[in-house]
Amino acid sequence: LRRLGQPDDYPGIVCFLLSDDASFITGQTISVSGGLTMHG
Repeated sequence: LRRLGQPDDYPGIVCFLLSDDASFITGQTISVSGGLTMHG
């Protein structure tokens, strides 16, 4: 994606983490960085 995150990029992961589908996720750091943390 190669761009800085915008406010519209975050609600999806927030809604997922609040849902029952994420009930087994604990103690994780989830990067919402558009891949910047993968490529430096």
